[in-house]
Amino acid sequence: MVIDMIAGALQRVLVLPDLGLEFPQDVPSGVVEAYERLCREGFTSRLLPADVTPSRAR
Repeated sequence: MVIDMIAGALQRVLVLPDLGLEFPQDVPSGVVEAYERLCREGFTSRLLPADVTPSRAR
């Protein structure tokens, strides 16, 4: 559950600036790659719904 929460928190760092709800932050490419791997491996219970998120952060 903790890893799911971390993936969800990072998704918000990536997505909310695109929605105008937060200031953009620099995220190292290795961190984005780790996030994508966690999502592929099923750590997705805390992610925003797909209809809310831009395609780059799904």
